[in-house]
This record gives sequence, C-alpha cells and structure tokens, in this order.
Amino acid sequence: MKKPNIIYKKDYLDKNCSFGISYVNESLNNPEMFHIHEFIEICYVAGGCGKHDIDGYTSDAGKGDLFIIDLDMGYQFYSENPDDNLMTYNVMFTSGFINDFEFTGDEFKDFNKFRLFKNFFPRLSPKHDLHFDFGEQSEIEYIISRIYDEYQKKQIGYIPVIKGYLTVFIAKIMQGLSKYSSDDVFRLYDTNHEMIQKIIENIRQNYQSKINLDELAQKSLFSKGHLCNTFKKETGMTLSEYINRLRIQEACKTIENDPHINLSELAYKIGFGGYKQFYKIFVEIVGMSPKEKRDHSLKFGK
Repeated sequence: MKKPNIIYKKDYLDKNCSFGISYVNESLNNPEMFHIHEFIEICYVAGGCGKHDIDGYTSDAGKGDLFIIDLDMGYQFYSENPDDNLMTYNVMFTSGFINDFEFTGDEFKDFNKFRLFKNFFPRLSPKHDLHFDFGEQSEIEYIISRIYDEYQKKQIGYIPVIKGYLTVFIAKIMQGLSKYSSDDVFRLYDTNHEMIQKIIENIRQNYQSKINLDELAQKSLFSKGHLCNTFKKETGMTLSEYINRLRIQEACKTIENDPHINLSELAYKIGFGGYKQFYKIFVEIVGMSPKEKRDHSLKFGK
C-alpha cells in the first residue's frame, strides 16, 4: 500500500472555526496525492467520473456519489482521462466544530455511529457511502453550494450560517443512508462503548508517549468533557487513572523481566515526565516503591 502524505488542518481549515470547503477538479492518478488528514471530510462528486482509492481499495466515483473520510484514512480521488472532469466538493471539519453546535441532535449521533462502523470495518463499507439519485442531486448541490459561497465570502455571521447548512447537509446524509441500510448499521454497536474501546486501544498503543486529551477527543468526535465522563462510566476509572495503571503495570512487568534496569530510565520509557512522578504513582498503585519492587524481584524472582 502506498504511504500517504499527511494533510494538516492548519493548512486547510479556517482557524476561526476549524472548518473548510473546497471545490476541486481532480487530477490524473498521481501516487503523491494519496494522503491522510487530521480532520473529517465529506466528499461529494458534483460532476464527471473517475476513481476513488481508500486504504488500498479502489472504486468508481461518479456524479451523486458521497464518501465520508475519517481521520487517518488514506485516500485519493483521481481522473483516468483528461476529459473526465471529476469535480468534487470537499467539506472538511474537526470534531470540535460539531461539538460546538448548540443544536446538535440525533442526526449527529447517527453520523457518529456511521463513522464508527466504517472506521472499525472499512472493508465492509460500500464503494461509496451514499449515492444521491438525479432527483436528489439538485437539493444536495444547492446546500453544498451555499456552504461554499458563505465560506468564500466570509461575511459577518458566516460561521453560524455554515453550521446551519451543515446541519441540514448531515441530516440529509443520514436520511439517505437509512433508506438502504437494511442491516441497520447504526444499531450494530453502542456508540459510547465502542468508541471507548477504540480510545483504550489507542492508549495501549501509545502509552509510552505523551497522551493528549484534545487529540483523543478529536478522534472520538466527543467533547473533552463528554469523553472523560463516558470513559469513567465505561471503565470505572478516569482517563488519567487508566493511563497511570497501564504504565505502572508495564513498569512492573519490565522490572520482573529485568530487575537491573535503571529506574529513572524506565520512568521515561513508559511515558512519565520524570522519576518523581513515576515514584509517587508507583507507590500509590503498587503499595511499595519501584526500588522495593526491584529488590523483591531480585530476591524472589517476581
């Protein structure tokens, strides 16, 4: 699989609202255009035809097709011939942009569920997430064009106007998906439970590094407050308690396997900012100091 380029939100999103929209005539196939990004993207094909490549799976793309691209999903659109004129609207936003909506309702919960399903099972997703037929295309294109115009002009009050049209746009997407989702993918998984499992997986893969709450919230499409409350409800621990217990658990395993390890180096290796913090939390969780644990392992072999 091609290694994707990284597209940063600072280069594509309005810093005032973490939102952006572009109208693009897609180029011919170029491996350099394969990319991932730090934001959510809804791509609507407004004209022409071409291909859509996502995580190594290629499908046709034509007028009326809509694709939902989540964070960290490698993809690209491209034309096969110069005359294909593959035109796409690309609606880009962070989870924070939606979380700031004062009128967020069920349409956003369903949108979140669909993103979650697709993120866990990308190979089961259809070639396009949704296709609007000829009769629906004019309405969808009117909504997107209004978002595009407001974004380009940036007149006073443009952000709430964009949010209003985006609410309608996402509601229309969910209405469209519900028409042919006979297996009812929106109810296959409880959003909170599955998302917390995804967050736990992310933490377990990255506990040795600094874990940023803002980044976890963005990946989950939850606000920071909702993420923290839901995590504690699902696990019985706060995020910091879980991270600390995971790190101390790994520290104990390391000490048991290598009792001669430098404890200060171990503190940094498992993600703590220094030995003092490591020592304090180790004692709170294990009931003995790291040195006492090491001495115990040397004496008893565990």
